[in-house]
Amino acid sequence: MAHIIAIYNFKGGVGKTTSTLNLARNWSKSFKVLMIDSDPQANLTQTVIKNKPDKTLFNLCKTSMHHAHFKFEPLEINPYLHMIPASIELNELEANNQFISFGQVIMKDILNYVKGKYDLILVDCPSHFGNLVKSILANSQSLLVPSSADSFSLSGISQLLEYIHSVKVSSQINLLGIFFNMFQSNTLYQKEILKEAKTFYGNIILDQTVRRTIKMNEATDQGKALNSLDPLSSGGKDIMLLCEELIDRMDRTTLHKYMQSNSVTYA
Repeated sequence: MAHIIAIYNFKGGVGKTTSTLNLARNWSKSFKVLMIDSDPQANLTQTVIKNKPDKTLFNLCKTSMHHAHFKFEPLEINPYLHMIPASIELNELEANNQFISFGQVIMKDILNYVKGKYDLILVDCPSHFGNLVKSILANSQSLLVPSSADSFSLSGISQLLEYIHSVKVSSQINLLGIFFNMFQSNTLYQKEILKEAKTFYGNIILDQTVRRTIKMNEATDQGKALNSLDPLSSGGKDIMLLCEELIDRMDRTTLHKYMQSNSVTYA
């Protein structure tokens, strides 16, 4: 039965899609992995699939709304990595009365259909916190938050955790952690931000960062993991170490438990 990880931050430009692709590519060497693109911009889909897909997450949501039987197989990237693509039509779900009322049930139907076939399911979420994101988080075992190392991101983490907790999308969601992406380890400023984050937020800040590298964008454009394009890349090595740290942290701390025992109002 798959462990479902939502990769989410309502701050844009923090590398959610790049992180999803690189984690999935690396984990698929040891596990059977499904990527789900739930962002209407469909950047992950366009990166991996060059032709317009026949079936998308939007089609599956509509099928569930009409109580029809699912007849689909996720797209095969390789034997151990599959994908459910996104499309611009996902925007329509935010104004769909049926999805507004039953989005969590609809997403549960879709995930129940596929999760028995995989070890890990990674969901690349859009930045806005709408009904689609709420439905995904309500059906995920873990939340992973990519972040950039700056003061605005630190205060944004507080807002993100407080809001997700306040709307009670899932009291049992595992807070897998927050990691700094596009990290510049050669700058004193970002080192200080990392130190401050660990002091304030404690062990929900992951030890592993992913360093900024030009090759990362090149690999993403080709739909590849960074370490397959450039095995000696510092960022590629970081991703591999991040994969290991995340596996060790699964099912450790629920968001509800963390929020009960910590004040997360960052100033």
